[in-house]
Amino acid sequence: MITDRFDKRRLLLITQSTAALLAALLGLLVLFDQVRLWMLFAVAAALGFVYLVDNPVRQTFVLEMVGPRDLTNAVSLNSVVFNLARMIGPAIGGVLIVTVAWRPAS
Repeated sequence: MITDRFDKRRLLLITQSTAALLAALLGLLVLFDQVRLWMLFAVAAALGFVYLVDNPVRQTFVLEMVGPRDLTNAVSLNSVVFNLARMIGPAIGGVLIVTVAWRPAS
């Protein structure tokens, strides 16, 4: 319902910005060793609500960008890019942790 009532581009900007802010918040909490379990749950719940809006908006926005003729290819490409990011992102994070030699406080 939200997807149909509001400008999709603006919604995507809001949801992606909110997700980035939540990720930065969690990163800062971990960096300064202030994170607690309830904070992790709160950030995860907030990200869940962000993606609740973000996913349908992103999927319908693809149709507006490419049109019905190229929709199948665009959805496939979007899925490949999304899943590659899910695989490569943690790998890059692991490499950075090893090369920067940052270790969490014990």
